[in-house]
Amino acid sequence: MDEDRLKAKLEELFELQVKRDVLGLDQQKLIDEAMPPEVREAIQGIKAEIGPKMEAVSEAIAELEQDVKAAVLAHGASVKTEHLHAIVNKGRVRWDTRGLGGYAVAHPEIEAFRTTGKPSVSLRKR
Repeated sequence: MDEDRLKAKLEELFELQVKRDVLGLDQQKLIDEAMPPEVREAIQGIKAEIGPKMEAVSEAIAELEQDVKAAVLAHGASVKTEHLHAIVNKGRVRWDTRGLGGYAVAHPEIEAFRTTGKPSVSLRKR
């Protein structure tokens, strides 16, 4: 497929994503309009009451997650409970591929230890 057709597909994908988002907004608007004012006010009151509590709990979770991660790293091994499993992952090994490529010219035997994974594509909004 040529680049122009790929660009057209990307634009089509973007348009569908926008359409989905607009439909979600339209749906919420219709739900809000169908709701009696007293129900909307009650929901706003609930959000005002619970919102700060949710934010405080979220902050406490983030802080405790960092503490647990640091403690598990210091412990040096994964820890599992009934509900959560803190898994220690070894650090990734990285090589200077540019430098090794140059080295491989003079020492082609190291090419036997080289593998190349499959390419992948990620989509990002601009």
